[in-house]
Amino acid sequence: MMDDNRILIAGAGPVGYAAALNLAHYGIPFTLLEGDATILDDPRAGTIHPPTLEMFANLTLTETFNDHGYIVRNYHYRDRKTGLVANFNLGVLSNDTPYPYRLMLEQHKVSGIIDNALKNYKNHKILRKHRVMEVEQDNHIVVVKVETPNGPTIFRGRYLIGCDGGRSQVRKFMNVNFEGFTFPERFLVVTTPYDFEKVGYAFTNYVSDPGEWCALFKVPGLDEKGIWRVVFPTNPDLTKEEIFDDQNIEARLQGFHPNSNSFPVVHRNLYEVHQRVASCYRDGRILLAGDAAHINNPLGGMG
Repeated sequence: MMDDNRILIAGAGPVGYAAALNLAHYGIPFTLLEGDATILDDPRAGTIHPPTLEMFANLTLTETFNDHGYIVRNYHYRDRKTGLVANFNLGVLSNDTPYPYRLMLEQHKVSGIIDNALKNYKNHKILRKHRVMEVEQDNHIVVVKVETPNGPTIFRGRYLIGCDGGRSQVRKFMNVNFEGFTFPERFLVVTTPYDFEKVGYAFTNYVSDPGEWCALFKVPGLDEKGIWRVVFPTNPDLTKEEIFDDQNIEARLQGFHPNSNSFPVVHRNLYEVHQRVASCYRDGRILLAGDAAHINNPLGGMG
């Protein structure tokens, strides 16, 4: 049994790491519990907006993020048939924020940078292969049953912050509802090294079309040489295998931007899109943050 007068955090994604860094900054001891053995580098969120950059500036990390990401000061709204409709210059926000841009930096790199920064602090533990299974609380303490490589272990803390994603295990043990709905269509994300910048695209593009909208983003990639993500809607009646079929993927990319050669594809991902929010972010000594508290369509100004 782990008996400690500290804060427990479930989930070592960027939200859990951000919570951890804030606690460390103010000298509050914590234990961060994560089920995965390492920081996963599969394609997930890749954009940081000005309010988040301001928050991390208080923790002296924004410049480090900038060093590893792409500072994007313009983004395009485009029509799939006629091309550029509008070029938005984020510089107009310069009187409202010291960071008038969006930063393209993948979430696993954010987690990795924070993980490294935490080495400068004491009084904390980061425990991987530690998956939260059950949660109980009373007026004084939170008790968490955790599956570890050595079997079930009990952790105790003053508070528990659930940062364990949309399918939060922590939330299941709170007196809250996760209200909302799931969109019928899933999003297909195709990752390719093809250089769309050379044919006029910005690093961030939203493309309208009555038949098939799409979105296009450039992120640094694992080697930081740059890689492009193309986002498409999908037919709810198709299986994952049909959506991932090489010929279907190639046809969709060619339909978006005709290319004399086949598009190299380094990753494909399919994910559901939700619009849900917890009825309350706190139940006694248990709190929710990030996707555990609210999930929504990442496009359309809601991300």
